[in-house]
Amino acid sequence: MKRLLLILSLLLILASNGMAQTFSIGPNVGYTKAKDADKGTYLFGGAARLTFLMFGVEGTIHYSEQKYYNDQIKVQQYPVSVSGMFFPLPFIYAAAGLDWFNAKTTVSIAGVSDSQTSSETGYHFGAGVHLSLGGVILTGDARYLFLGKMKVPSGSEIDNSNLVLSVGLLFKL
Repeated sequence: MKRLLLILSLLLILASNGMAQTFSIGPNVGYTKAKDADKGTYLFGGAARLTFLMFGVEGTIHYSEQKYYNDQIKVQQYPVSVSGMFFPLPFIYAAAGLDWFNAKTTVSIAGVSDSQTSSETGYHFGAGVHLSLGGVILTGDARYLFLGKMKVPSGSEIDNSNLVLSVGLLFKL
């Protein structure tokens, strides 16, 4: 019983010290694989995060490129995400939010090429780690983005929902 009280006391002390209000901004990179894509791809971008007590808000923007149907369809995306965050512990969080995807889709079949731009909205949920190391924060998370079917110039549809694994380095301001 004493050990349990000691552990709970230490967690409360860590939570009160580690979860003061902070604003941070920085780069992040990751790996993503859309449901119907031929293979996964890397993404890169940036994030801004505001944390206060056990809650947080994060905004991100990335660039990624997915290929479908043996490289016949290429989708270049610029997803913008806003997430609400809950920190049950100072270094672990759950996140959920909304996404807006600006995409350029190019179809190249038998020497004929056509492209279109579109915007999609979706939502996501996930979890991650938030390690405060003085003036910087090391982040890592896994999120699943629900985007659903996307029409492409050839008339077919692709499922653009995807899993994103990312790491980042945020600088406290």
